[in-house]
Amino acid sequence: MINWAYIAGFIDGDGWITTYKNKYSKPIVGVIGICQKSDKYKKMLNIVNFFDKESIKYCLIKINQKPTKLVSIPIEMIRIIIKERKSILKVCQKLIPFINIKKTQLIKLKNITQNRLIERKNNYNKINLILIQSKKKYWTNKEDNIIKNLIKQGRSNIFIAKKLNRSINSVSHRIYRNYKRKKGILIY
Repeated sequence: MINWAYIAGFIDGDGWITTYKNKYSKPIVGVIGICQKSDKYKKMLNIVNFFDKESIKYCLIKINQKPTKLVSIPIEMIRIIIKERKSILKVCQKLIPFINIKKTQLIKLKNITQNRLIERKNNYNKINLILIQSKKKYWTNKEDNIIKNLIKQGRSNIFIAKKLNRSINSVSHRIYRNYKRKKGILIY
């Protein structure tokens, strides 16, 4: 019978709990994973079924581990990886009473994930207020000329967006559309 204590044992033995900073985004990202040889496939499927019942989002990956100095033949491995924040938070809350060896990592991951979810909720509320207040804004020839001059100066889309008081996506899309219309010739 698979339960949270069983999962905690797997993570303590053959799993990992990691926090790292993604180079493309500011927040710290967390990962919980379990890895087993493919001959333990049924055990891994039981864990997957358990996660499905608990509505936890995961990735199931089958990989071939390359031979090393210790092992001369490639080994087929199966990994279950949990990256989604709400799923990580749920798993952390369930595992804390049972996990032994990696308890400090789990508590750290739980705190980081909780803080990030709160930050995102606050940011989302701010964005909703901005979206409600803003109306559709059409592009003018004056703005197009400003974009043209700033591109010639080698300015980034972020700088142009701040200068025009528009979103980065809006400016990027405007540049892309005007580039596209002239069949590969940048008209700016």
